[in-house]
Amino acid sequence: MAFSIPFGVQKISFSLPDSCHVQEIKPRSSSAILSVKNALIDILDHPTDCPALKNLVSAEDRIAIICDDHTRPTPIGGLLDSLLDLFLGLGISKRHIEVHVAYGLHPPMKKDELVSRFGKEIISSFSICHHDAHKKETLAFLGKTASETPVYVNRGVVDADFRIGIGNISLSKEAGYGGGAKVLMPGVCGAETIDGSHGKVRFHPNQIGCVSGNPIREEIEEVGRMARLDFIINTVLNGDDEICHLVAGDPLGAFREGLRIFNQVYQFNVEKPFDWCLAGSSPYDFEFYQANKAISAASLGVKDGGTIVLVSPCHKGISAFPYFDEMITSGRDFACWQEALGKPDCPHKVAGEICLSLRYLLDVRKITVGMVSGGISKDKIAEMGLKPYADVDEAVVDGLRRHGIHARIGILPKAPMTLLNIS
Repeated sequence: MAFSIPFGVQKISFSLPDSCHVQEIKPRSSSAILSVKNALIDILDHPTDCPALKNLVSAEDRIAIICDDHTRPTPIGGLLDSLLDLFLGLGISKRHIEVHVAYGLHPPMKKDELVSRFGKEIISSFSICHHDAHKKETLAFLGKTASETPVYVNRGVVDADFRIGIGNISLSKEAGYGGGAKVLMPGVCGAETIDGSHGKVRFHPNQIGCVSGNPIREEIEEVGRMARLDFIINTVLNGDDEICHLVAGDPLGAFREGLRIFNQVYQFNVEKPFDWCLAGSSPYDFEFYQANKAISAASLGVKDGGTIVLVSPCHKGISAFPYFDEMITSGRDFACWQEALGKPDCPHKVAGEICLSLRYLLDVRKITVGMVSGGISKDKIAEMGLKPYADVDEAVVDGLRRHGIHARIGILPKAPMTLLNIS
């Protein structure tokens, strides 16, 4: 049986014996929207749970548009072009429109990355605000959440008359799903707020696909209300990373509609847990800091004591953060990370929760995690606690040796976007 997994701009092909029980799970077919501009105009006139966008703003309003950064696959360019045209057509001055890049705790984009994401015309014509979560003087304090997390939000966003967020519906091991108010929290929040929320992950190491009863997601929605996020535009991408659906409107109502559509494309039932699984990291494949999402998603369909092999180029290495590289290769176990994240003065809680989630699989669920990568050395992979493989063929041979030729095997070409339910 022949299969392939995306590996950057290429694909890696491999085969498995016919004796294996293999389930290849790909996103369900969903056609790309032919005209994103026309689709956006239509949905902004008929949004979910609120009036048309043109009836919510006036020519005198100061508009804050919050956009996610290059670590997310949202096709921002065409959406932002059309949205800006609408605002200008309503008589809103360019001087009253600010585009806020929702970095969260990510490093700022480089010039070429900005041009690629937003286009030269937008960059030269509009105010692009680069959020800095550590710059207290640029943050407004809005009080505390019900769980006592202090809420600091970018002052430019808070002071605007109307706030609109653009993002993509995806999976998140902390928030259940990306999208909705997540572009605001953590996107344009202060480090203290982001760390306070992520600290809760120590008791909830994998919340993929969970919204109801998820304290991290509930706090994201709460902060969105406190900061008065007025409107969202969210994309749903198909298996080729093209926009196949758009949702827009009330931040909670449109988000829930987006989840319904996303699940139609990416949610699958699995009769029994897999013995082992090959998980591609597309579209989060440029560094391990993002590619690890594939491991968490795949783990929902793998038995305790099973094996997950991450197939990811990671051409930018482990991460852009030297401190994360040191944390993930420190050898600390799950209990150590759980204790560390419980301390108020714990630095880099977001990075810590990634370490905790990985060690939860390794130490608590006893899952062996292997990795095939062109951008991270075998020594570094081993230091992260993973089993390094030279290529997929070597991983297949080892998987068959570990679990036998009659094993149940999962192939997840786009694991970070694949929601598995054991039926």
